[in-house]
Amino acid sequence: MARPFLYRNQSRRPRLSTSAASLLLLSSRHYHYTPASSLSTSPPPSSSSRLAFPHDLTNQMILAPLTRGGNLPYRRLCADLGCDISMSEMVYARSLLKGCPVERARLRRADNEKCFGVQIATNNVEEGVAAMQMIQQHAHKYNSPVDFIDLNCGCPIHEATRRGLGSSLLRSPKKLGRLVNGIVSSTTGTGIPLTVKIRLGCEDDTINVDEVVE
Repeated sequence: MARPFLYRNQSRRPRLSTSAASLLLLSSRHYHYTPASSLSTSPPPSSSSRLAFPHDLTNQMILAPLTRGGNLPYRRLCADLGCDISMSEMVYARSLLKGCPVERARLRRADNEKCFGVQIATNNVEEGVAAMQMIQQHAHKYNSPVDFIDLNCGCPIHEATRRGLGSSLLRSPKKLGRLVNGIVSSTTGTGIPLTVKIRLGCEDDTINVDEVVE
């Protein structure tokens, strides 16, 4: 079973929020942040102009997911300015499965996004699998392809952590491992990779990123 791709939120103050979006540049060994300086009915990029995932991420410019900031118009602007890979705002899997129109709207891909992923928040395998299936159905129905799904294990906001989501998942690496492995094993045949957003730790005094990655 293929291991999910993980990337790190390198903030050393997990409880602090930021109003500035950032672009994440991936190299083969290191992660560097570079500050980032109307819905469209146009079709998404053709398959020839889209990036393969996860085979050619090296040195690609990645727009880190940003709740309440990474909406479609903003992502389109970033793509115009050179962003190669982008992600939706965080989607609560449970709300999506209940038919929430706000969460469904976050699945929409801009016409110029070369590689697009949907970020979900869940702490339940069955819920995560069902959300991935719904995202795929939406992609086919509205011709809005999704190249990967990202599991949010890094968001520190109270709205997420009080539900046992986001960075609170880092408090139990073994439980998180079961969650990730369960989702991956149940969606292997879909062809959509699962990535995992993490940070150094849930709190300043519980830095356990090495244990989480293992």
